[in-house]
Amino acid sequence: MGGPPTGPGRIVQGRYRLREVLGHGSRATVHRAEDLLLGRDVAIKLIAATAAGPEALSAQEAEARRLASLTMHGLVTLLDAGIDVEAEGGPRIFLVLELVEGTDLKRVLARGPLQPRQVAHIGFDVAEALQYMHDRGVVHQDVTPANVLLLAHGSERRPRVKLGDFGVQDVVGAAHGPYRSPEEGEHGRPTAASDVYALGLVLLECLTGTPGPAALDAVPSGPWRDTLAGMLDPDPGRRPGAGSLVQAFRELIVAETGRHRGSESPGEDARLAAVRGYAVLDTPPDAPFDRITHLASRVLDVPMAAIGILDADRVWFKARTGPVPPELPRSDAVHEGLLDGDGVVELPLDAPAPLGPDGPTVRFAAAAPLVTVDGLLLGLLAVYDTGPRTLPPTADETLTDLAAIVLHELELRRAARRTALARR
Repeated sequence: MGGPPTGPGRIVQGRYRLREVLGHGSRATVHRAEDLLLGRDVAIKLIAATAAGPEALSAQEAEARRLASLTMHGLVTLLDAGIDVEAEGGPRIFLVLELVEGTDLKRVLARGPLQPRQVAHIGFDVAEALQYMHDRGVVHQDVTPANVLLLAHGSERRPRVKLGDFGVQDVVGAAHGPYRSPEEGEHGRPTAASDVYALGLVLLECLTGTPGPAALDAVPSGPWRDTLAGMLDPDPGRRPGAGSLVQAFRELIVAETGRHRGSESPGEDARLAAVRGYAVLDTPPDAPFDRITHLASRVLDVPMAAIGILDADRVWFKARTGPVPPELPRSDAVHEGLLDGDGVVELPLDAPAPLGPDGPTVRFAAAAPLVTVDGLLLGLLAVYDTGPRTLPPTADETLTDLAAIVLHELELRRAARRTALARR
């Protein structure tokens, strides 16, 4: 009758065909599943059957559907919920979730601690997701490394994070794990401050490789120690809110990005010599470069795009689509975060940030670096949006390809100048 009573092959509620198991715990099992109605893969969480009666099951289903109303780029989307009445052992709740291809922080930490720059990005993304939830009266209740899902991870890439299992403890029952806050105790109910404490433990483990609040002693004095100590304050009333943490991690991203770039990139003198070797600064607009920014704006559906050249104290824009200023100070807050040089950087902003003193305000920016074959950073190809958003998964490749076209055009022009000089 359509497959075995449990496990792969069975169809849940006539719509979701179970495939392989992705993970399991004491209270739930997660399968990859095929949504037969929409023809897409999803993740389905099957909650262990309990002795709860119909009224309790209906209340759990209603709570799950309330959580499904939360939609935000930093949260794993809860697509559907229901009661699996044909489950072996009795009716049980099931949750249908966005299928996130990648890994989780628990698996990553098994290989050791992370670089502070990566931890700052993870902290920013999770704090932003928690702020969204807390503003809507929802407490996550189970912030752990296993519930921090990484879409992209590596020493040379900015981690892209989604937070899973938000509020699900109200559906499946309270958690009793090592990331609980002191005030929860035996019967205490988690609050927004409890989420902040749990995130503090997660990030502390990311930095030190050691779980537990005692690891704070291994963090040197400075912004990291101050931020984590505040998050782990035993008094929940003294902990910072998620909104304050978004700004704190934004500042740590800028600081760590600057340290990373300064420690690993070639000397600034060599970089500036390369920039001047292309003879592009302060030159008139050129149609080929203009076409590239128009293409980036159109393909990625953003109102602004620009090709910026990094001078000693400014970012000068060779080509601009939309109201991007002709140039900006190199210390501009948005571009401090974009000028990483390791790959495509996506920079969601917690509040509107101006592009210079007279420029438009933006809530999102992304950029691919313009790097020579010698590893010298010339500038960036950037896109900007006035509202919060995320780019599609293929955007990294699109920006990288367009940046390669910019570099190719610069190389052709430099070669043409050298040929012309040789003929004189």
